[in-house]
Amino acid sequence: PVPAPETAPVPAAGAPVAAAAPAEGFVPLPLPQVSPRPARSLLAQPEPPVTAVDGFDPVRVMEELKAVREMILELNEKVDERDKLKGIPRSLQAVYKTLVRNQVEEKLALRVVQGARQRLADGNGGDEEAERAACCQVIEGLLRKPRPIELTLGRPRVVAMVGPTGVGKTTTIAKLAANFHLLEKKQVGLITIDTYRIAAVEQLKTYAEIIGVVVEVVFHPQELREAIDRLHDCDIIFIDTAGRSPRNEPQISELAEFMGIAAPDEIILVLQANAYYEDLLDVYRRFSAVRIDKLVFTKLDESDRWGTILDVVHRTRTPLAYVTTGQNVPDDIEVPDTGYLARMMVGEGTPA
Repeated sequence: PVPAPETAPVPAAGAPVAAAAPAEGFVPLPLPQVSPRPARSLLAQPEPPVTAVDGFDPVRVMEELKAVREMILELNEKVDERDKLKGIPRSLQAVYKTLVRNQVEEKLALRVVQGARQRLADGNGGDEEAERAACCQVIEGLLRKPRPIELTLGRPRVVAMVGPTGVGKTTTIAKLAANFHLLEKKQVGLITIDTYRIAAVEQLKTYAEIIGVVVEVVFHPQELREAIDRLHDCDIIFIDTAGRSPRNEPQISELAEFMGIAAPDEIILVLQANAYYEDLLDVYRRFSAVRIDKLVFTKLDESDRWGTILDVVHRTRTPLAYVTTGQNVPDDIEVPDTGYLARMMVGEGTPA
């Protein structure tokens, strides 16, 4: 019989296992030495910073490219301006640049100096004083004749003031009311529909008490016609409206509802002279929903760059009625002197 193979005894659970003895004649080879690797983060590692290589600095190169680009744009602007002013005397070119600095739109400023050049075609070219005078004449023509409020015989003249918040509508109405009542001896009535701000109502009531005129407070559109009828003995009635955000369509629609019931003889948009032309034009477009007959520019005392007045009047074809130059009531309001405005725009004189 074949003897059964010998088997190694199975160690008990948990007992240490002895390493097997190497076979006779076996020589173990040395294991390679491996450095332990540091643990790698699972988070993205930042890119190594870009550094200059052999004198090449990418950051400096990008800055230089940006400077070159700005230089090219500036040169292109100068070339475009030179082309626009080609054939225009240098003295008139200087007036053009003054107009642009005073916020007159470039195309309109170019039209002014070109118009002046045509006026001087008979031989006054080269006379700087005559050239500036010619520019002023062109500007006066573009501003057109101001149109202040004119009373209507036999019935009250109803005038509404509209505009965005903070332009000075209530103060402007107080100035006009004081001038009509105290200086021209006319009967004046005031109506406010600016019931959103208690302070605005109290302000107009205070002005009315000082001036000695009647004021009506209206909360709803249907009440407005009744208030106008109660003031039928007045020569002129001013309606003070709430300052409206021109981008708030519901507010503009509500204002249009009030104006539809009031049916005023004229609606005057109040704008501030120290605002940007694009913003003023946007305000005009949005308030056009209620019809605009005339313009009042306020806060001329807060800016000496009045070119935006020319821009808006020319672009909208809407006449000026008044300008204001401060907060004093009844002073600091006047029918604009277009000659003075023009001289200011071409750089002659200083604000009064």
